[in-house]
Amino acid sequence: RLPRSDRQPGIRAWVLDGLRSRLGHRGGAPAATATAVALVACLAWQTHARIPDWRSDLALFGADVAREPRYREGRHVLAVALAAAGRPEEAREQLLALFEGPAGDDAYYSFLRPAGSAGLLCEINLELGREEHTLELFGTTLRASAEALATAPGFARCGARSLERVGRLDEAEAIRRALEAGR
Repeated sequence: RLPRSDRQPGIRAWVLDGLRSRLGHRGGAPAATATAVALVACLAWQTHARIPDWRSDLALFGADVAREPRYREGRHVLAVALAAAGRPEEAREQLLALFEGPAGDDAYYSFLRPAGSAGLLCEINLELGREEHTLELFGTTLRASAEALATAPGFARCGARSLERVGRLDEAEAIRRALEAGR
C-alpha cells in the first residue's frame, strides 16, 4: 500500500514537476502524456487500495483512526458506529480518548464540537450504568444556566437523567425546569 497521499504528497509533486518540465521542452507532449497516465494510474491504485475500508463506517473510521490517532472527527464517527453496532464499551473508549487526548503542542485542531461527544458519552454511560463517570467528567458543566443549556440541550437532558439516577434529584429537576423555560 502507498502511504496516505495527504501525508506524503512527494510522488504527486514529483510527477507534476516532471509533467510541467516536459511540456516546456520540444517534443515533450508524449512524455507529458505518459506522465499524466502514470499519475492517473497511481491515484487509481491508491483508490483501489482504500476500497476495502469503505465497506462500513466501522472499517473506514477504524482504519483512519488507526493511521492517525489524533483524527478527532474520525474518532467521534467511529464511536457513533460502535454504539450503533451494539458495542458501547468500545464506543466509550473512543470517546474517552477524545476527552483525555493530547494537549499543547501534541493537540490536533478539530472542528468537532465537544458537546456532541459529551452527549454521546453521557448516553453510553447511562446505558452501561456509569452515571458517576459522566458526573465526574462533566459535573461543572452540568448546571441549570441558560447559556450551558442552550449550547447542548441533549447533553443537559442526559446529565439530568444521570443526576437523577445517582439520587441528586434537586439538581436534575433544576436542569429540567431550565430546559423547559428555554423552549
